[in-house]
Parts: sequence; structure tokens; C-alpha cells
Amino acid sequence: MKTLKRLVLPFLKSIIDPLLDRFQFTYRESRSVDDDLSLELFYVLQYLDSPDTYARIFFVDYSSAFNTIIPSKLFEKIQNVGVPQCMCGSSIFY
Repeated sequence: MKTLKRLVLPFLKSIIDPLLDRFQFTYRESRSVDDDLSLELFYVLQYLDSPDTYARIFFVDYSSAFNTIIPSKLFEKIQNVGVPQCMCGSSIFY
């Protein structure tokens, strides 16, 4: 399994990484939620330097979001970004 991961993962990353938002920190190499919080804090403090401003911050925890994925829609999105069908294991999506 590790050999397969070493072969397939770089290929998939080459397809997916250019499509990711630069502000996506979760599940990316050398990035973390702490990076995201630091950036958000920087923007808020920079904004609050202006007179007569205030900020409200709302955090949402999506840690269980993967439990709500609809497999057929995920398969469709994976195909739309250019991942070959043979690499998707289409039988597990239906």
C-alpha cells in the first residue's frame, strides 16, 4: 500500500494542488489550522487599526464534514478536475 501511495499521491497532487485556494490550510503540506488562525488574526488586527471599527469573528468546526459527503457527487467532482476514472475506484462511489 505504501508503494501505491508513493506512486499515485504525487500524480494526484499535481492535478489537484493548482485548483486549491491559496487560503486552504487544512490537509496541505506545511500548513495547519494555526497558520489560518494567525492569518485571520493579522487581518482583524490590521482592520482594527482604523478608527471606529470593530470585528466579529465566527468560527465553525467542520471536523465531521466528511461524514456527510455524497459519494456520487464526490466522484463527479473528482472526474471534473481531471483525475482519470481508473484512479477513482468508481465502484466504491455507487
